[in-house]
Amino acid sequence: MKTENNAQLTPNEQTRINTVLQMLKEHPKYHQNINNAVESQKSIILNYHIHPGESKYCVSILSKSANHLDAEDEKSTLEELAHIKGIGDLEESFVPLLSYFGEKLKSIYHLTRLPDLYLNGMQYFQDNTS
Repeated sequence: MKTENNAQLTPNEQTRINTVLQMLKEHPKYHQNINNAVESQKSIILNYHIHPGESKYCVSILSKSANHLDAEDEKSTLEELAHIKGIGDLEESFVPLLSYFGEKLKSIYHLTRLPDLYLNGMQYFQDNTS
């Protein structure tokens, strides 16, 4: 997944993601929210979504308690850690953008596995390697 998806990113897209990640590290609330979730061993989710009436996609960084993995409980256990507007222009950019974003997030925050990827609130990818 890593090599082929990153090859699809333009240099501008890579720069955009790297800039967002730097801003996350500098944002006092978002950075602390992510650190707290990681320290609590919560799963991290990246949800690529679009709001009604908008033309650009956002990404929410969410946490999910590791002990509540049932589909019925999922919505009640999700917590938004950060919300980034305007990260993508197209739905087709979802996999390469968020794969790259997830790999970088894993490295920066020392996650034990890649974040789960969601598209408009629906699970698309889950890393089962841990």
